[in-house]
Amino acid sequence: MEKAKTDNFKGIPTEHEVFEKAGIPYVLPELREGTRMLDIAIANQLPV
Repeated sequence: MEKAKTDNFKGIPTEHEVFEKAGIPYVLPELREGTRMLDIAIANQLPV
C-alpha cells in the first residue's frame, strides 16, 4: 500500500486497474462507502 501513496493514478482508464496498481483486490463501489472495506481489502481479507 505504500506504493499507492506515491504512485500517480491519473490516466488509468478503469477502477479495476487503479486497484491493481495499488496492489489491493477490487472492491465494488457499493462496498466503498466507508474505509472499513478498503482496510479489509488492504489486509487481503475480503470474502470470496
